[in-house]
Amino acid sequence: MILAWNFSWVQSLVLILLVFFILGIIHSLHVLKHVRSSQGAIAWIFGLLMIPVIVVPLYWLAGRTRYHNYVKARKALRAKLSDVYDDLKKASKDYAYESDNKVIKAISKIRYTHNTDGNEMKLLIDAHEKFDKVFQELKNAKEYILIEYFTIKDDRIGKKFKDALIEQATKGIRVYMVYDSFGSSDMTDEFIGELKEAGVHLDSFGIKRKWLSRFQLNFRNHRKIIVIDGKQGFIGGINVGDEYLGRAEEIGYWRDTHMHIRGPAVLGLQTVVVEDYYWGTGDLIDVRWDQDFSDITDEPEKVTSMASNPSDDFDTWHLTVAAAASVAKDRLWIATPYLVPDQGLITALQTAVMRGVDVKILYPKESDQVIVAYAAYTFEEDLIPMGINLHAYHKGFMHQKVILVDSDIAMVGTANLDNRSFRLNFEIMMLIESQKTISEVEKMLNTDFTNSMKIEEPVLASKNVFVRIFANFCRLFVPIL
Repeated sequence: MILAWNFSWVQSLVLILLVFFILGIIHSLHVLKHVRSSQGAIAWIFGLLMIPVIVVPLYWLAGRTRYHNYVKARKALRAKLSDVYDDLKKASKDYAYESDNKVIKAISKIRYTHNTDGNEMKLLIDAHEKFDKVFQELKNAKEYILIEYFTIKDDRIGKKFKDALIEQATKGIRVYMVYDSFGSSDMTDEFIGELKEAGVHLDSFGIKRKWLSRFQLNFRNHRKIIVIDGKQGFIGGINVGDEYLGRAEEIGYWRDTHMHIRGPAVLGLQTVVVEDYYWGTGDLIDVRWDQDFSDITDEPEKVTSMASNPSDDFDTWHLTVAAAASVAKDRLWIATPYLVPDQGLITALQTAVMRGVDVKILYPKESDQVIVAYAAYTFEEDLIPMGINLHAYHKGFMHQKVILVDSDIAMVGTANLDNRSFRLNFEIMMLIESQKTISEVEKMLNTDFTNSMKIEEPVLASKNVFVRIFANFCRLFVPIL
């Protein structure tokens, strides 16, 4: 009797494994049809065939990169917001200009914002500078405050940020906040309740749709935006959390970059928040478009916003970086927290070097993600032998997202150089043509390079065979993290 039971249990186990193996094969066919990057497809197929019991459920949670229902819904949303986009174009028309920069001209075909002159920008080199300026300007709000963040934590800086918003809301200032529930999972019910009780309008990005779990795990709102009265805004890599201020012992000093902007370019940021809030709630935020920016007379600067998301017809951010690599003449400097480019970008960087471009990539010596850190070793072998200069930042953890192309354009914002930012995340970058700010970005990056160490030889060259195997194994999974 016991033997019969054991045999039946074994049969059941074999049947379950067989079912998952068949599902793994079926899902692998789905991967071949729908996953857009070859690296991502290889990673998923490997997992689906080798460990289907684990990877099949994971694939349905986080694997599909373009849900047709979702893409259709986002495009329908844009149709409903056509008046908002018209308001944006009308409001920024007087400040619009035609750029001669090849990168900006190229991507102008796949975005809806004007290139805008008449702005004022200030680089905020770390979280201390950012939050000092943010708290100062929040107090100056007259009508409304728009907030959109990937991570907001219920810690010291998070509580201070919450209290600042509550203070303004109780004064009658309208406050709207969009936060990503994956990145802001540390926000407590009490934290959220205090904001709501004070009258702050909140939306947890992406959790009110029928494809809830899959959307939330795979498509993340990685943006960090503040807009005040439609006249000034903040954007960059710094979330709301104590670690950004260097208060996390395991991380230590945190190097990041943010920006404060006044001028018509803020209207582009405003449009992004209005769109994302409307997506989650169905409510249209009442904002001002008829702003007067005539007081910005001290060296008006040229800058525009470029938003990207997984419902775009093209991989907007990926195309932008590839275009930058293809048009650079003298230099292409990149600061990114993760050295995990895809094959297309690797080829673009290699081609730039062959044309004589000084390509430098700055990334942290110590990563906050083990798999990414080991995978980065393999990419060193693709880049260093071709003459691409890799610099590991050693003063602390570096999280900034900055690109400098010649002396013609600088990019600052939220997007990393990885598959998630290229194809899955909601991101936003500022494209800057102002010589004043470009010079400041150059000076900032030169300082960062002095706090880094040039990698002369690929790290894996000195590692044993087991480390090399593990690193290449990690590389397989980078596209799906």
